[in-house]
Amino acid sequence: MRISPTTAPAARPATPTPALSALATRTALLCAVAAPMAGPALAQTAFQLDEVVFSANRFPTLRTATGSAITVVGREEIVAAGRFQLSDVLARQPGVTAVQQGPLGTLTQLRIRGNEPRYVATFIDGIRVDDPSLIRSEFDFGALGGTDIGRVEILRGSQSALWGGSAVAGVINIETLGALEDGITQTAEIEGGSFRTLGLRYGFGQRTERGEMALNLSFVRSDGFSAADENDGATEDDGFRARRVGFSLRHAISDAVTLGASGFAQASDGDYDQGFPIGDAPNTTRRREAGARVFAEFATGAGTQEVGISRYRVSRRFVTRPPDFPSDNTYVGERTRIDWLGSTELSAATTLVYGADWEREAYDQSGNFGAFDSSTRIAGAFVQALVVPLDGVNLQASARVDDHSRFGRFTSGRLAGAWMVADTVTLRGSVANGFRAPSNFELFSDFGDPTLEPERSRSLELGADLRLGAAGFGITVFDLRLSNAIDFAGSSYSNVPGQSRRRGVELTADLMVGDRWTLGGNYTFTDARDRAGERSWRVPRHDLALSAEVLLTDRLRHTTTLQALGGRLDNGGKPMPGFGVVNTRFAYALTDRAELTVRIDNLLDRQYQLVQGYGTSDRALYVGLSSRF
Repeated sequence: MRISPTTAPAARPATPTPALSALATRTALLCAVAAPMAGPALAQTAFQLDEVVFSANRFPTLRTATGSAITVVGREEIVAAGRFQLSDVLARQPGVTAVQQGPLGTLTQLRIRGNEPRYVATFIDGIRVDDPSLIRSEFDFGALGGTDIGRVEILRGSQSALWGGSAVAGVINIETLGALEDGITQTAEIEGGSFRTLGLRYGFGQRTERGEMALNLSFVRSDGFSAADENDGATEDDGFRARRVGFSLRHAISDAVTLGASGFAQASDGDYDQGFPIGDAPNTTRRREAGARVFAEFATGAGTQEVGISRYRVSRRFVTRPPDFPSDNTYVGERTRIDWLGSTELSAATTLVYGADWEREAYDQSGNFGAFDSSTRIAGAFVQALVVPLDGVNLQASARVDDHSRFGRFTSGRLAGAWMVADTVTLRGSVANGFRAPSNFELFSDFGDPTLEPERSRSLELGADLRLGAAGFGITVFDLRLSNAIDFAGSSYSNVPGQSRRRGVELTADLMVGDRWTLGGNYTFTDARDRAGERSWRVPRHDLALSAEVLLTDRLRHTTTLQALGGRLDNGGKPMPGFGVVNTRFAYALTDRAELTVRIDNLLDRQYQLVQGYGTSDRALYVGLSSRF
């Protein structure tokens, strides 16, 4: 590409992706503008001029060349946060909020720009992990730790034209930790503290000239605290235990062919309280999930091709006991996916990205609440043009057709663009439509309707990014409208008339002061309205995240973060008080390859709730030790 690079080389992007053509790689390297400041871990960077992202175009693209709002959470930020749950780190990003019903391991939902989690597509190493066993087919982040995660891309706005159904609000692409350097590297971590919590992790990585491999093992256990808020009289602790293994590998068998695979398996067990009414109960849950993907990449002259096959299975068992209603139920979800992704460089200014995928989802339920099983299939194909018509101008146009085994065809599209006005200023925008297919439960359960149509969305956003020396700023204005929503009405699920709307603004900033201080933050204002024009529940109007990181000595680093939410309503429209939570962490480098950490969560011991009636952590202390060898 002759100007304002569209592509650049990336180190193992968030999902397996074709290697770049030699021409695109050379052009990107030649055209890349001055490198940004090297920001510390928790800086909420407005943008980095040479940062490469994959999710926005399903093709490695410089961040300044895409019209979509995207946030990259790197390994340094994940490590600096030091949290047992990845959701704690993601909830600090622009436009993202978490809703959790108690301690570690309990149901945790992520919302993007006020949209429910069923409108977010989630991938781990290219494996789609939206849970088909849930009523609305969404991903529960409650059991996903952050210790073996290397990188996350959060793409906001309707993305169905590239990623298919459920990517109405956005896409979360998660990449596990790969090989850290050439040769063999091993890592080990241990951390423990309040609530009798213990976390362990071991990682092995190897990188050669022809490929790399990685293995990650992790374990966490905690006695927890009461899911039902102890301030309301609940006293029973709700514990959690999880074991996880994950792997990834890729090997170039020739200059033109690369083979690879990735996968994971996790077993988790936990306690939870009754919900109607909320209170103590000796209820237990057992979750088993596993996913795997194999793929092959081919370099084909002016382009690349990739084919992959993945499988995901999750089983959830819930046992409730008095004073709750006694029951024993098991829910199983399965997904098989075949995908093809290609790219062709037509000229120095135009690249085509295209692909197709086929997916089968199955649902099985057994127990006291009845038994049934069902399945659906969906196939889709898309094409996207990446065009650089003028110096500093990058345009993206995409179209996709999906065919569902129940409702038939749906066509989605997206137009996006970015204009680098100067080396430090980028204007961007996108407009798109999207859809969400009804889940198996919504279609075929006793409360379902097999004639349901897909939910529909329209998304618009405009933004600007600015860097002035050591300071960076960003602003994005967004507006997303949903229609044909699937909701429970009367005795079954149905498509209901009317249109709901989410609109607002995201602000980001970061500043490096000297070579020891970094300040960062973001603020999101969200006005979410239902079909009747009333405010949506569990969506904060105000979401503020601030961070300060300082290198106290050459070996001692200190990080303090603040997250504050305000203007919230819970179920029934009941107002919930705002709150601000401060976390702090010290990291001391014992050697070049060993580190001691001390962190305090909820430093000021604030009493607050994310969901009405459910508790959150009091002040908590954790001490950890990590080593690389």
